[in-house]
Amino acid sequence: MRLFVAIELDARIRKALASMRDQLSDFRRDVRWVGDEQMHLTLKFLGEVDDDMIGDIQEACKTVAATATSFELCVDRGGCFPPRGPVRVIWGGCSSTPDALAECATQCDDAFTSLGFEPERRPFAPHMTIGRVKFDKTGRRLRDAIAGLSVTPATQRMTSLALFQSTLTPAGAKYAVVGNYPFGGSD
Repeated sequence: MRLFVAIELDARIRKALASMRDQLSDFRRDVRWVGDEQMHLTLKFLGEVDDDMIGDIQEACKTVAATATSFELCVDRGGCFPPRGPVRVIWGGCSSTPDALAECATQCDDAFTSLGFEPERRPFAPHMTIGRVKFDKTGRRLRDAIAGLSVTPATQRMTSLALFQSTLTPAGAKYAVVGNYPFGGSD
């Protein structure tokens, strides 16, 4: 089973992300777009996991969520990875990372590292993927269009994390929630 831990997004955030995607419609042949219902904020990608680890993974999710506090997340900018060269990922994000989100991501990484998963090598960079590019053949046109995105800020109170299963299909990955874990810390 292919799994990841993420935070689900409400309709306001998905609408803001879809608006960014729509502004880039000239590149529809170059980008594999993420559908509105598939958008999320990943905290930890686990990858292929043996079924006998599911119980431990669910317990780790419960533990992380129990100590996490709710927070406001404001999506107010777009961007892409990597920062230079051909575009690979187009995303929506926030100008400033809430402390509670950074702490939740750290706790998540620590909990899963203790279960034998690889620790994150890069600093946590909260983003919501809206498109992926296999081969960027646009020169700088796509990167320039992303830099010129107009973003209407959208805010959501984040109150839980979710364990997702990812199933790879010819049309792209499909996600299904395996478990939802409400934050238990006080604000």
